[in-house]
Amino acid sequence: MKILLIICLINFSSYSFTDDDLLMYIPKKTDISFQAEKPIPPDPVIFYNSTVIKNSDLNDNFSDYKQLGDYSYEVEKGKLSLIANNFPINKNKLKLVESVDGQYKISDGSVMIEFNEIPNFLNFSSEYNLIFLYDFSTIKRASFRTNNFLELENLITLLRSDQRVKTVSLSTINPSIKPQ
Repeated sequence: MKILLIICLINFSSYSFTDDDLLMYIPKKTDISFQAEKPIPPDPVIFYNSTVIKNSDLNDNFSDYKQLGDYSYEVEKGKLSLIANNFPINKNKLKLVESVDGQYKISDGSVMIEFNEIPNFLNFSSEYNLIFLYDFSTIKRASFRTNNFLELENLITLLRSDQRVKTVSLSTINPSIKPQ
């Protein structure tokens, strides 16, 4: 009987779990402080030679031009460009952009900036020669506009390198969305 008991104990001990076996079933501690950076979506393509005018600002027949919602546009400088040159200097210049999904949209050269910490918006705008438009401090954002479309892409790159800035995106108008 003692021999049978010893054989059972030896046999049972060979099936017991080691510390390594038990550790396999314990979840490992993960580093939750690490957050993967979200990839920056590509910026829309700006058609620098384009001209976009709201149909209500046109005196002549806007059906002569390509239409995008309530806007007339041309991709290359033409008759619309001549009309836009006669607008007052403070009138927003609009450009055609193609978004990542291939849709044509409209931009007035404004950008939406999300900040890590809210700066003094007027000081920030003067640093980058921007026009301060809207304050969205509750969500750490603000909207600014530049009057120089030719420098817009460089400006966005420069803004993204600023330590105070979290994200920068070109503001666009989707003319297919109408107010209800």
